[in-house]
Amino acid sequence: MIITMSEAKFDRLFNPRSIALIGEGIAWSGAAARAEKTLQESSFKGPVIEIKNEEATFQQVDLAILDVATCHLPYWLGRCEEENIPYAMLLASEQSGVWSQKDKETVSRILSKSALRIIGPDSMGFINLKDKIVISPFQGCFSKDQYEKVALISQSGDLGFAVASAARLAGTGFRYVITTGGTSDIDLAEVGTWILNDPCVKLMLFCLEGLRDGVAFLRMAREANLRGVRLGVLKAGQNVSSRQAISSHVSAGAGNAAIWSAAFKQFGILPLRDTDEIIDLACVYNSFPPPAGRKTIIVSPSRGAGIAFSDNCFEEGLKVPSVPEDLQRELKKSLPSDVYVNNPIDLASLGVEGAEYVTYLLRRLMNSPNLDIIAAVLTESRGEEVRNIMAALLDVVRDRKHPVVCCSMGGIEEEVREMLKEEGIPFFTSPRRCARALAGLSVGIPSLEASMPVSCEECAVAEEKEGLPDLPQSMTEYDAKRLLAFHNIDITKEYLCHSLEEAIETAETIGYPVALKVMSPNIVHKSEARIIALNLRGEEELRNAYGRTLEKARLANPAADIRGVLVQEMLEDGIECTVAIKRDTVFGAVLSVGLGGIYASAVRDFVMRVAPVDEESAMAMIRELKGYSLLRGVWGRPGYDVAAFAKMVASLSRLACTETRLVQLEINPVFVKKKGAVVVDAFVLRR
Repeated sequence: MIITMSEAKFDRLFNPRSIALIGEGIAWSGAAARAEKTLQESSFKGPVIEIKNEEATFQQVDLAILDVATCHLPYWLGRCEEENIPYAMLLASEQSGVWSQKDKETVSRILSKSALRIIGPDSMGFINLKDKIVISPFQGCFSKDQYEKVALISQSGDLGFAVASAARLAGTGFRYVITTGGTSDIDLAEVGTWILNDPCVKLMLFCLEGLRDGVAFLRMAREANLRGVRLGVLKAGQNVSSRQAISSHVSAGAGNAAIWSAAFKQFGILPLRDTDEIIDLACVYNSFPPPAGRKTIIVSPSRGAGIAFSDNCFEEGLKVPSVPEDLQRELKKSLPSDVYVNNPIDLASLGVEGAEYVTYLLRRLMNSPNLDIIAAVLTESRGEEVRNIMAALLDVVRDRKHPVVCCSMGGIEEEVREMLKEEGIPFFTSPRRCARALAGLSVGIPSLEASMPVSCEECAVAEEKEGLPDLPQSMTEYDAKRLLAFHNIDITKEYLCHSLEEAIETAETIGYPVALKVMSPNIVHKSEARIIALNLRGEEELRNAYGRTLEKARLANPAADIRGVLVQEMLEDGIECTVAIKRDTVFGAVLSVGLGGIYASAVRDFVMRVAPVDEESAMAMIRELKGYSLLRGVWGRPGYDVAAFAKMVASLSRLACTETRLVQLEINPVFVKKKGAVVVDAFVLRR
């Protein structure tokens, strides 16, 4: 299903006018009761109807909240459908249990025949501070302060609300916290699309394990990009054991970690490493808009602490430039001569009497157009020097010209913490967390075109004629290259021969030197089977190689279907590269580009993107390769035709979108020559 901005209207789900709370058995002393309590403590003014048995009636309800045994869900969902209730939330509770495949199929059948939409199972509910409504059985504490800019969407209910609870203790919070649970119906992409309609939200953070529809998620990411909303994702399931657990927890695919990483980079999504990073990003985004750049000025009463923090900044991609020379000269005139005024600025010599100097310094930095971020790095939690810096920070931060943060390695007293919170100054006790949060705030949102396709379904070439229907089900290299030639991709000069005489005649036509390759769909690894003969420079060498390679093919697999011997031109001048396409279960067609030949296994230098890509994006992929300098030309040597290679990569991307039966395509190598790029070997797996 393609989700559009107009379709994902969930106002009656997340801001219902009336609610039916359906509970059985222990529900009224468990999850249902706790959810009702949080609802009463919020500002919800509509009617709440308690449904405790099958005889009870409920009508004109926007949202049904269910805390029932899994085996009774079909009945209650049927009741919701009969009463034309648009939304149902399946709570995580003591009696919800684990869904079997049969349960999932039953609910899917109900939903396929109904307009009812459900969120869950195992949802922990949601917080909607925009409309001042909270529904959740979670027993922790979460902030009800009005935080405007950040939304948190989590598949795991417990994890989502645990982060919300921890954020409150850290002095920040979220405008929305929405937990989708097992995502049997409504998923994160739909929820994110709905939140994008709120212009106050500038950062959406996701805790997810897998996606049922990765393309829909990327479509939502593209829309967020166009609206200037930053996305960050904490993706669980990066190892084998955790990926196996995901399928039993949510109705979604865990996917391949490398492909997730490539998709995040392609669509400007911040990859998050832990829940601390979620809280830290919420803290800085709730306090300041993203700065124009990443130039960070550090002030500290400890030169060692300032230097250590500058290292953290560099590691996270922030810039720690020298203070502009004209500003240095100005500061030297106004501050005591022993104050070090370059970055990081050392305040140690000001001592306890330096309050006015510190205020002057920070104000001057705040007014500088050549700086983007101010970080005050402290080592003590109390004392006159600390009070001077804090007083200056509180004084200048009201101008709000640059983000200002405080990192106190020695901890922060509660009184000072409250003062900083009151003025919206983010505070940290970990230099690394502080630098990471500033990096997340300052990283620019890449510019994506509104017309940029995020999948093959959106690509115009998907309607072009396919070549695979006319090719064998089990394909050889020769068949694979026939497919490539069908799509106007340059391949080597070659002919499939069925006799020695035909091979000799073909070699004369192509011109020596040539290569011989036995073609069989049953022998995929031709080099290992030694059924290739390279660099044959005359008829005698070809005669000797022809029978020898056929014999080795029979030894490698006596039952192999031998379809002939490929006589191919030898290419010697060029850089060997690889291109591969595979169908990912989450994101669809994925393209990778890398160095080939000996580099393919020794260096493993490759770059991935979700298809389709145009020539400009293909060129960007090639430039990301560690070995790009080999293609560009080094040590005075001329470069190779990278533009032709980029054109080929874009053409292969279109092929992936056109050929619906294609499962996997591997090209190794592509010879990128001084002029042009040519496919030498290819493998295709098809449906």
